[in-house]
Amino acid sequence: MGEHPVHLVFLLAYGHPNQRRIMDQAFNFDELTALLECCYEHDGPRGQPQDLGIYTGESILHICIANNDCKSIDGILKKAGDKLEILLGLKATGLFFQPLVMRKKAQITTFQRWMLGILGIDRSHEDYGCDAIVNIHSYSQSFAYFGEFPLSFAASQGNVEICNKIFARLSNDVQWRVLTQVDSSGNNALHIAVLHGHEDMIDFLLKKEHELKEAEKEKEKQEKLNSTNTGREVGVAEIGQNHDQQGYTPFTLAVRHGQVRTYQYIVDQHMKKTEWRFGAKRYTKVSCEQLDNYGVKNSSDDKEVSSLHQHDKWKSVFEIIVNFELAEFCDDHVFEELLTNKWKSCRHIFFFFVLLPYIIYLALFCYLLHLRTSAFRSNFFPLSGAPIGDVSSIPDAQTRIVSIILVFFSVCLLVYGLSSRRLDSLLLRGAKPKERKLLQCLSQLLQKNMLSLLCILTATTVLTSFGLQEVGNYKVELSFLSLAALFSFLTLLYVAIPYHPVGKLVMIMEDIMFQDVLICLIVYLIFMFGFTAAIYLMFQNSSSWQLRYSTDFDYTRNPLATAWALVWNSLGDAYMYFHVLALHSQDRNLAVTLEVIWVILSRILIMNLLIAMMNSRYKRDCEGKNRRWVFHRARMMLMYERWRVASPRLFPGHKDRKDKFLYRLEEIPRESRDVFKCVHDAAKSISSESRHAG
Repeated sequence: MGEHPVHLVFLLAYGHPNQRRIMDQAFNFDELTALLECCYEHDGPRGQPQDLGIYTGESILHICIANNDCKSIDGILKKAGDKLEILLGLKATGLFFQPLVMRKKAQITTFQRWMLGILGIDRSHEDYGCDAIVNIHSYSQSFAYFGEFPLSFAASQGNVEICNKIFARLSNDVQWRVLTQVDSSGNNALHIAVLHGHEDMIDFLLKKEHELKEAEKEKEKQEKLNSTNTGREVGVAEIGQNHDQQGYTPFTLAVRHGQVRTYQYIVDQHMKKTEWRFGAKRYTKVSCEQLDNYGVKNSSDDKEVSSLHQHDKWKSVFEIIVNFELAEFCDDHVFEELLTNKWKSCRHIFFFFVLLPYIIYLALFCYLLHLRTSAFRSNFFPLSGAPIGDVSSIPDAQTRIVSIILVFFSVCLLVYGLSSRRLDSLLLRGAKPKERKLLQCLSQLLQKNMLSLLCILTATTVLTSFGLQEVGNYKVELSFLSLAALFSFLTLLYVAIPYHPVGKLVMIMEDIMFQDVLICLIVYLIFMFGFTAAIYLMFQNSSSWQLRYSTDFDYTRNPLATAWALVWNSLGDAYMYFHVLALHSQDRNLAVTLEVIWVILSRILIMNLLIAMMNSRYKRDCEGKNRRWVFHRARMMLMYERWRVASPRLFPGHKDRKDKFLYRLEEIPRESRDVFKCVHDAAKSISSESRHAG
């Protein structure tokens, strides 16, 4: 339980009836000062390449902070004396204090890098760029993480009193060093406070940073007056903009873990500024330096913003919400406003570089179909009215010119489809591992890759038809042209998804197809197999010549033929099948009864059930917000903005963007209104008293 008997004293004292007495006795020992730096040594298996101890690095101060024992902490700080900074630099690196999943940078081979590129997987994504080590000693993925340093322990507990006691005994320079300490994962105390959702601790740490900055500025002014400038920068450490090893600042870390309340608190209290207020209204602005990177990324007049985005793994709040599909942020007004602004600035790119070229491509393809069908008709049905042999047509010069243009467009469409694939969707980026289901993963994988799949199918079928045209296989060419016509018009729907009416309708149709229709189809197949076996047995004693005489379809051939007959029967072709059942089945009454039941089930019950389910889903999707469409549109906006950053000459409007702030006219919260009312009433009473005294 402890590396040293002093650890046992503090560990066993908590929860003991005589806890305070034991603590007082411990602080009376003169040797306690020398034992303050005594930490747990590595208690894991020997020979391990990394530290896998459970409580490695834990000191007495860590134990007292974890138990919120302010009195004992005060005594430890007094006894530490000049060694206080050393004591505050002790790191508890044991597995008990680490998160559930610890990530270490992985070595990716050339073959693995090639395969990840083929699958369209981002190598910088945290699930691919590192090896994950599961920590079996932690009880939660996020909130078991204490941050290694004593100040981080206090931040994880949300105990502002402990932090005040610590900073009260430190000079300003030491306070800077303690405040900006980062653990082995790159997280500082503010990261830990945000991770645990302690709003008071967030306020305290940011206020302390502001106080230290102001003190540093005053000191710099004094040094300039005395001509003794030390050359030290003011505010070197920005704890709110520190990146951890995965590129997250404290603010973006809250977004990554889906902590909506903490995110909104930081935005309202530390990022939002009021420009003016009048009555119950106020006009506010929110800085976009961490919300959106493209609007301020290339700003040369703001050094803090540019340095914030220099981290190779940096992602803005908007990117994190979209990449990890954090549905809990879809209703946030900041995210909605960012998405609206991006769509307004990128819709011309979408129209002129995506939608309009595809419409031209589709028009050329339809013209090619007209040329080919005209050629086939002129050869197969000449003016004499009799066919002249096999269906064949040699393309003319006009057809070849259109085909060459379509080949170029088809190659571009194929590249666009491959670049928009999302084969890493099996991870369900926004979901926890326990919530992942195989069928749900496969369904989402197909839905998220429909645009990519349709683009690839359209391009390949068109190119294949051109190849068949060149070799002279015109019959198969017609088959591929028919498939290409189907795929090309379906692709147009998915290309136009960013437009709200089309996108919402397509997403509703997807939900109906992949959920309601799929469920009804499974039920239909189960019923069909049962009725197929039952009705097939009714024909086993019938003579085959009578069945062939009655109908041109042999129901006794195999069960598959009976199944197809039932399918056609469900679609309305019932008269001939009833006639066969009534005349040639072994048990006419039973066979006809089975047929009637099948008709009722397949045409009335299952179809009406499907219609009811579709109606219910349509109403639900129309009333609510289709979040899949929101993420699809947002992802496309990010792609277009990357185009604009990569090609400033092609998209000159990017340099003119100055949307560093989001402006909003909103109502003042009722609590703030009450405060203003109290201040106004107090000022009014003071004014009346002074007037009366005068």
